[in-house]
Amino acid sequence: MSYFSIRARLIFLAILLLAILSATIALLTRELSRDSEALSGEARLVTVVRSADDANKHFGDLKYWLTDFASNLVPASEHNAEAAKAQLDVDLQTIAPVDPQGAAKIQRDLNALWELVEKAAEAYYSRDDSAGGKALMADAQSHVTSVNNEIDEIVGHVEQEALARRDAEVTGAKRAVDLSIAGGILAFILALGVTALIVRSISAPLRRLELSMNAITKGRLDVSIPNPTRDEIGGMTRALTMLRDSLIESHRLDQERQRAEADTRRAQTQLREAIEAISEGFACYDAEDRLVICNSRYKELYAGAAVEIKPGTQYETILRAAVASGVLPVPPENREAWLAERCARHRNPKGSFEQQRTSGVWLKVSERHTEDRGIAAVFTDITELKDRELELGQLVDRLAEAREAADKANRTKSTFLANMSHELRTPLNAIIGYSEMLLEDATDRGDTASAGDLEKIQAAGKHLLGLINDILDLSKIEAGRMEVYLEQVPLARLVDEVKTIVEPMMKKNVNKLAINCPPEIGALQTDLTKLKQSIINLLSNAAKFTKEGTVTLRLSRHQRDDIPWVKFEVVDSGIGMTEEQMGRLFQAFTQADSSTTRNFGGTGLGLTITRHFCVMLGGTIDVKSVPGQGSTFIVQLPDRASKAVLDEEDLDAHRPAVG
Repeated sequence: MSYFSIRARLIFLAILLLAILSATIALLTRELSRDSEALSGEARLVTVVRSADDANKHFGDLKYWLTDFASNLVPASEHNAEAAKAQLDVDLQTIAPVDPQGAAKIQRDLNALWELVEKAAEAYYSRDDSAGGKALMADAQSHVTSVNNEIDEIVGHVEQEALARRDAEVTGAKRAVDLSIAGGILAFILALGVTALIVRSISAPLRRLELSMNAITKGRLDVSIPNPTRDEIGGMTRALTMLRDSLIESHRLDQERQRAEADTRRAQTQLREAIEAISEGFACYDAEDRLVICNSRYKELYAGAAVEIKPGTQYETILRAAVASGVLPVPPENREAWLAERCARHRNPKGSFEQQRTSGVWLKVSERHTEDRGIAAVFTDITELKDRELELGQLVDRLAEAREAADKANRTKSTFLANMSHELRTPLNAIIGYSEMLLEDATDRGDTASAGDLEKIQAAGKHLLGLINDILDLSKIEAGRMEVYLEQVPLARLVDEVKTIVEPMMKKNVNKLAINCPPEIGALQTDLTKLKQSIINLLSNAAKFTKEGTVTLRLSRHQRDDIPWVKFEVVDSGIGMTEEQMGRLFQAFTQADSSTTRNFGGTGLGLTITRHFCVMLGGTIDVKSVPGQGSTFIVQLPDRASKAVLDEEDLDAHRPAVG
């Protein structure tokens, strides 16, 4: 029922009651119409009974006048007989619809009777045949008897039918009354039930809704509300639900507002305590430059100024009082200009600045805008920092003097090493040359003992010469006398030359050299000597620290910042290095650790010089290594290297990455 609106239900009830009333009226109308038809039929039967009685009477008259006419031949009797017969014919026409066969039979008997009477009259008077007349009259008497019987039968039949119809109509009328009463009672009960159902479908939800509304009015927002239906009461239910939800939301918002106000009060208290606890002076001004809040430290900074620092005081008032009382060291002739500039900077802060007070205290003033266009200012005491800056400046000056002296000593050392290395190489070249000559003579004589000693002298001389060359190169680099000579270097030919040089080194530890150089690698504009020496240094190191393994030289090209670069990778399967060892790898005269020097030898200059060469050529050198799994050195050079010699600061900027 709740699926339909109240209006639809009331319309349905009205239509139902109207339909019940219409059905009852139609039933009564039908029964009354039936009773009316029955009464009309009964009236017709009464008319027929009367006609039958009239026919009986008229037939009696007809018999009398026929008998009189037959006996006396009086014309008046014949005329009266004809009149009686005419009336009897009319009566038979009335009876015919009720009993057409009986009426037809009477009509035949009458015709036969009339014919016999006429014959009997003719026999009496025309032929004087009284016997024949009597015989004919005797025959006519049988027709009279037959007509009497027929009329009696018709009268009896009509009377019985009239009585039967009367009884049937009485029964029908009683049944119609009973049916009308029963139908009215049923219609009343149905209408009452439907009315009660519809009224209950409206009143019960309204009652439940009323209870919910009363509970909500009393503040019980947790009361249950009936489920909304599709009718008007459902609309009221939804509206009540929205009202309850809005009240609940309002109550929740009110609670949140109270909690927010409490949190705000706590936050304000905590803010005041926090502002008071900080060692710096803090103040906050509103958009009209009036003091909103400050801490005690801020007030202490203006101690001695003839002004009360409290909320609502203009910043310019405080500033003027501080200048007038001498808290801020501003000459009298510059006060107005200084005040105007300071107030303008206060209203439009441009970062922090330093300020010195008359007491000698240095303050760092940091001001910035707040969201409401106010100003938040922090005053930090930096007096101790300024004192340390003074001391640090003095220390920096002393350190600069010491560095200049150290640089001078380093240049002197490099010059000495360069000169000493040159003086040492001349006799060493002579020793190596004479050892080669003596080795050839000993070989020609077959003096194997002397040849072995001479080979050792020659190897020691070459080793010492290489060491001196490395020292000389390093000295030139540190002295700033190492230059870069650019030329087009075919990389494939460079790799072949390097391979020829390092193959003997590989065979010493039974290592295999693998070359991966694409045919289309092309050429590189760089310093051929420095590049070749760098690659040889890396391959010789790999050969020295790898035993019965593989050393791979791999070349490739790539783009970086729209400039073509060439990458050289030297990969070995040797002993590898730890993070700590790689951190010391490119330091001069330093190897991974002391055990490396004992086991493998070397001065530790090769990688240092290689790093310097890579930086001078505008490139980088990186290393990746895992202990026990080998190392990978990566050299990357641009296709156009700068000819300028980099100083030590540039070298520091190009320190290699390890990992």
